[in-house]
Amino acid sequence: MIPATVSKNLWLMSGVFAALLAVDLSLGGCISSGSQKPARLQEKLEAARTKADHDELAGYYQQEANALQAKAKQHEQKAQAYGPPTGYARLENDLARHCNYLGSKYRDDAEASLALAKLHRRMAAESP
Repeated sequence: MIPATVSKNLWLMSGVFAALLAVDLSLGGCISSGSQKPARLQEKLEAARTKADHDELAGYYQQEANALQAKAKQHEQKAQAYGPPTGYARLENDLARHCNYLGSKYRDDAEASLALAKLHRRMAAESP
């Protein structure tokens, strides 16, 4: 049987974990969305014909990548902050794993944005 104080602490930590997860998900939004998209991005993508058009899109995707890399770094630092397990080893491991997962997803999305920026730079170089 688990002593009452330990049981109470486990319930409290479970509640804290659930609250942190809810806040992180609500503030972070959709992982792949990154920073706020510019107005009419789809229209700009479809209408891009000139060097200036592609330069603008390359700049957007570069900014997107920078923002995603910053988010990845924040989550990786959060994972490290949980450090070696203390009394709540399983909960701390879950939190660290969650932060590492988000960091990895943000890094992947940043790489995709960098690839799009590179593509638009190349298209700008070949445009009139």
